[in-house]
Amino acid sequence: MQKITPLLSILVLLVMASLLDACKSQKQAYKADFISFGYGGGFAGQETTYKLMGSGTLLSKTAIRGDFSELKTIGSREVKEVFKAVSKVNWTEVRLNNPGNTYRFLSYEKGGQTYKLTWGGGKADVPEQVEFLYNKLSALTK
Repeated sequence: MQKITPLLSILVLLVMASLLDACKSQKQAYKADFISFGYGGGFAGQETTYKLMGSGTLLSKTAIRGDFSELKTIGSREVKEVFKAVSKVNWTEVRLNNPGNTYRFLSYEKGGQTYKLTWGGGKADVPEQVEFLYNKLSALTK
C-alpha cells in the first residue's frame, strides 16, 4: 500500500499540471485571435462593440455595460469563413478614418500592430472586402 500512495500522488500532480497548462493555453488563444467591430455615434454618441474570438465566442459591450459579456458561440465553420474574409482585407494599405455622425468600425491586430477602420456618413469610399467583412460579422450578432 505504501508503494501505491507515492505513485498515486505523482499521477495526481501530473494530471493537475496538465489541466493547468490546458487552461493557460486556452486563455492565450482567447487573447490572440480576434476581430472587433461595431457601430456608434448619433445624438447620444453611444458605441456598441463586438469581439469575435478565434474560439467562436462572440462578446458584446456597450457604453452602458462597460465590460464585455458573452453574447453567443459561433460554429467553427462560420469562424473560419470570417477569418478567411479577415485575411482578404489588406490591413496595411486600407486607410479609413471618416466616422461621420454615425459610424461603423473594424479593428484587427496582426503582428503586434493594431489596424482600425472607421467609416460612416456616406463620406468614405469603403473597399468591397471591408464592407463584406463588416456585413458578415454583423449578421453573426442577430
